[in-house]
Amino acid sequence: MVYHDFITLVLSLTLKLNIMKHIFPTLLFLLSFSLSFSQEKKAITHEELWLLKRVGAPAVSPDGKFAIFSVTEPAYDEKEQISDVWVVPTDGSAKARKLTAGKAGESAYSWSPDGKYIAFVAKRDGDEVNQVYIMNFKEGGEGQRITTLSTGASSPKWSPDGKMILFQSSVFPTCYTDSCNKKTTEEKKKQKYNARVYTSFPIRDFDKWIDEKKTHLFVQSTEPKSSAKDIFTDVAISKQEGFQYSNACWSADSKDIIFSATTEANTAAYQDPAANLYRVPASGGAEKQLTSDKQDYGNPLITKDGKNLFCYMTVVGNNKMYNISKLVRFDWPSMQNKTVVSEKLDRQINNFVVSGAQVYMCVEDVGQDKIYTLPVKGGDAKLLSTAKAGCYSNVSASTEGEIKLI
Repeated sequence: MVYHDFITLVLSLTLKLNIMKHIFPTLLFLLSFSLSFSQEKKAITHEELWLLKRVGAPAVSPDGKFAIFSVTEPAYDEKEQISDVWVVPTDGSAKARKLTAGKAGESAYSWSPDGKYIAFVAKRDGDEVNQVYIMNFKEGGEGQRITTLSTGASSPKWSPDGKMILFQSSVFPTCYTDSCNKKTTEEKKKQKYNARVYTSFPIRDFDKWIDEKKTHLFVQSTEPKSSAKDIFTDVAISKQEGFQYSNACWSADSKDIIFSATTEANTAAYQDPAANLYRVPASGGAEKQLTSDKQDYGNPLITKDGKNLFCYMTVVGNNKMYNISKLVRFDWPSMQNKTVVSEKLDRQINNFVVSGAQVYMCVEDVGQDKIYTLPVKGGDAKLLSTAKAGCYSNVSASTEGEIKLI
C-alpha cells in the first residue's frame, strides 16, 4: 500500500476557449474548480471572450502551503496588457491575493528552495529589456532587480542551495561579455538597412524571423552587486553553426548544470536533429557529453536526492508520424542503467515532475490533457484526473513531501 504524506500538486486546468474562471487546488492530487455562468443566456461577444482574465501556470511552494500563479488582463493594444503574480494557500483557507502590481508584466516565477524568496522576470521602470527580480515572500516588500545584462534575462532557476540563479539570454555568437553585446547592439541600431542574409537553416520560428543571436546560459549569485557569468564561454559546441540550446537543470549539489542542445539545428529542413545532454560546471569550464546514442534528449531533471536523472527521449529517423517522447531515467552521475520509465504508456507526455517515489505527468489522451502518475522505477501509469471536459496542464509539486512504501 502506498501512503502520500504532505505532497501538494497544483494543476492548472484550462477549459476549451480558455473560459476557466476559478481554480481551487487542494492537497495531494485532488483538484476542485467552479465555473460561474449567468442565468440569462446570451451570445458571447469577441470582446467578452478576449478580455477575460487568464490564469497562468501554478508553481507550488516547497512546503506545499502556497501556490503562485500569474493573472493576465488582456488588451487589444499589447502595450496595455497587464500580467501580475498572485498567491493563494493550497488548502483554500484564504482568497488569492496579488503580489505584484504595475504596468510591467511579470512572468517566469519560481520559488527559492527554502520558500523564502520568489524570482520572476519583468521589464520595469528603467529597464530596456526583461531582467530577473527577487522578492522576499516571507517579509514582503518590492522585488529587487539582480540582473543587468543588456541582452536581458529569462527563465530563472534557483540552485538547490538557494545561492545562485541560472537563467538564459540571447546573445551575439561571438560575444561572451556584456560589453561586447552592448557594443554590437549599438552598431546594429546605426545601420540604415534591416536586411538579413541567410546561409543556413532555419530562418524562421513560426511568426518570427530568426536573427543571428543564440541562447546562452548564465549563472549569477543572489548576493547584491554580483555579476552574471556566461557558462557557454568555454563550451566548444556553442561555437558550432548548428548549435541550438533547449533546456537545463541544476545538479543536486549546485555544482553543475545539465543542459540539452543540438549541433544539427541547420539540418532540420530534411532530417530530425538529435539533441544530446551535456554537463558543465556552474563555475564555468568545458562541457562533458552525457549521451551519444543518436536519440533526441530533452528536459533534464535531477531528483532531489541526486541519485537519478530524468529526461525525455525521442527516437529520431524512424519515419513515424506519431513519434512520441518517452520518459527515461539514468543513474546519476554515472549515467548508467538507462530505463524507459514510461514504456507502457502509449501517449505523449507534455510535462512532468518528480516527488518522492512518484512521477506526476501531464499526458495527451483522446483530445484531452490528463494527469497520470507512475513509480520512478517504472511500471503502469495511473490516471489521477477524472474531469470529463477540459485539459490539465503545467503540473507542479511540492518538494518537501515524502512517499512512504509500506
